[in-house]
Amino acid sequence: MTEPTPRSGGGVAPPDPAPVLLAGASPRDKVELALDAEFDLIERAVRLGSHRDRLRIVLSHDTETSELVQKMLDDDPSVVHFSGHGNERAELYFEDADGQSVAVDAETLRQMFAAFTGVVRCVVLNACYSATQAEVIAHHVDCVIGMSDRVSDAAAHSFASTFYRHLASGRDAATAFDLAVVNIDLEGIPEAKTPALFGRERAALLVFDGRHVVDKEVTTTIAAGVEPLVRELYESEYLPLVRLASTIVDSVSVCEGIVQEAFTKMLTTPIPAHAATLDGVLGALRRLVLDIARHRRAEALAATPVQGLPTIDDATGEATKALRALQALPAAEADALMLGRLARLDATAVAASLRSDPELETKVASALRTLTSLLEPAP
Repeated sequence: MTEPTPRSGGGVAPPDPAPVLLAGASPRDKVELALDAEFDLIERAVRLGSHRDRLRIVLSHDTETSELVQKMLDDDPSVVHFSGHGNERAELYFEDADGQSVAVDAETLRQMFAAFTGVVRCVVLNACYSATQAEVIAHHVDCVIGMSDRVSDAAAHSFASTFYRHLASGRDAATAFDLAVVNIDLEGIPEAKTPALFGRERAALLVFDGRHVVDKEVTTTIAAGVEPLVRELYESEYLPLVRLASTIVDSVSVCEGIVQEAFTKMLTTPIPAHAATLDGVLGALRRLVLDIARHRRAEALAATPVQGLPTIDDATGEATKALRALQALPAAEADALMLGRLARLDATAVAASLRSDPELETKVASALRTLTSLLEPAP
């Protein structure tokens, strides 16, 4: 997919705090989505941010297309987040007046967001197969996030909560995206390659400062003698460097951002004359890519809350998240995910949380062993 042509001019300053429109659609004739759970996670994530008072959440459940347009007209949102269903024909499903699904194609969405150019600065399409729609919308919006494949509730919720927590902490949109993708991987969900960001260069400049959306000022001084070497290496070594970053971060989109950041830094980093060769600059680029990738992963890991072993009190939530994730996964990956969750359960903790039946720990341990043996691949 090609990067959308950059637009000229900045966006208008939205109200303080900046509105974040959370719109969702779960039509009656489609699999029910946990929209309330996702929106609650986003609201809690924003409250955790150091800039939590700078963003204002606006909710729109059971969204019809006309209702979404009206909400955008009423609230002038800086961010529009849509959670719902999508299909492989590049359509998103909204609802009609009776709660039934209405398919809306990418061109219609493009025209809709074109009317809000300069007002809406970021769009998140948290729906299956929404990358195509995101790409066309990015011609009119600074940055757009879509999903390149099916996405489970577990991955969608993980991505959304982490993205908005970092956005509400003063991070630029590109960094918030990268940390959200890395967090999916850290949580053991095998869908870190699904989110895709369009308009990365503009996303890297998009920061909410509480008064308005700021396009960070970038002053660049090109280091003498480096530019022709960097440009030559960009043509020949871009993909190998992306693969190098992928040894640490399991997301092509994030890895591409890491490589682009490394090339930008190389352009402005003075290097000794003896190192100003193709091999010298390439070696420096490789080290820089690895350093940035390690930093991204460490940053995401530090921001991930430490979780204790789940007990029976967590059973309903754990089972619900697991079952929703299984809906979108092949059998082998589904079994691996369940095995990972079972490994975190502790028979003693589960039994203690029930505070009854002294033989319960033995029964729980036996049940866990039986379930694990059923899921483990045959030798």
